Amino acid sequence: MIPIVEEAKIDFNIEKDKDFSLLRKEIDYCNKHRQEIVKNSIRIYNAVIRHEWESLEKRCCDFKLLEEKCIKYKK
Repeated sequence: MIPIVEEAKIDFNIEKDKDFSLLRKEIDYCNKHRQEIVKNSIRIYNAVIRHEWESLEKRCCDFKLLEEKCIKYKK
């Protein structure tokens, strides 16, 4: 869960990558489990920014700081 500005996104053709089959499997898995991934991501994000889960917070990024830096980058 890292914020990114639209202008920083790049197109990447995985078919030309040496790890194409692995990347394809990862994409398929993410697409198949999309709802669960999004639900868990939101739950983790909220728990961390509300300081509700200390052991998890120690292992996570500082989401608010990343968001601030992303906004600053946009400017």
